[in-house]
Amino acid sequence: FGIVVTAPLIIEVFLGPKWREALPLLQLLAIAGVMRVGYANVGPALLALGKVRLLAWLSAITVAILAGFIIPGTIMAGSLGAAYGTVCASFFTMSIHLGATLRLTGLSIGSLFRAVWRPLTAGLVMALAVSLLRSYWPALGFVAIVALAAAVAAGAIVYVVAVLGLWRLAGAPPGAERDILRLVLPLLGRWRLAVGLGRP
Repeated sequence: FGIVVTAPLIIEVFLGPKWREALPLLQLLAIAGVMRVGYANVGPALLALGKVRLLAWLSAITVAILAGFIIPGTIMAGSLGAAYGTVCASFFTMSIHLGATLRLTGLSIGSLFRAVWRPLTAGLVMALAVSLLRSYWPALGFVAIVALAAAVAAGAIVYVVAVLGLWRLAGAPPGAERDILRLVLPLLGRWRLAVGLGRP
C-alpha cells in the first residue's frame, strides 16, 4: 500500500521527471505485489506438509495464468496492459493458492480473515493518511526527497498505531502484536533507564 500512494515521490526522487509516465506501472505492480504477499507462505507450508506434487501443480498453474494474462495484455496495450495483466494474474493465483491451502489444512475463510483483517485495515488506514498528508506538502514547499522521507515516517507511525489500536479493540488476542510488544517494551524500558542514568 505504501508504494501505491508514494509512487509519484519515488519516481521523482529516484528516476526523475522524465519517468512520470511510468507512475501507473509502478502503482499497478505494487498492487500485484500486495496480492503476492497474500500467498507468499503457501509454498513453504506445502513443503512442510510434504505436498511437493501439489506445489508443483500450483507453480505450473501460476505460470499458465501469468502467460494467459500478460501476453494478451502486452499485445493489446503494451507495458500498461502487461501491468494490468500482472494484477489480474496475481489475483487469480492468490485465490487458487489460498483455496488449495485452506482445503488441505481444513481452515475456514473466516479463520483466514480473522488472521489478516487487522494488518490489511491498518495498511488501508496508512495509505489514506499518507494520501491526505501528501496533498498538503506542496503548500509547505517540501522538496521531493523530504516529502518522501516524511511520507515513509508518517506511514510507519500510522501503521503501527493502527495495528496496535485494532489489536486492542479486538481484545488483545494472541498474535504477532503481543509477541512484538514483549520484545520491544523491555528494550524501551532499558533505553529510558539508560537515558535517565546518563543525565547529570
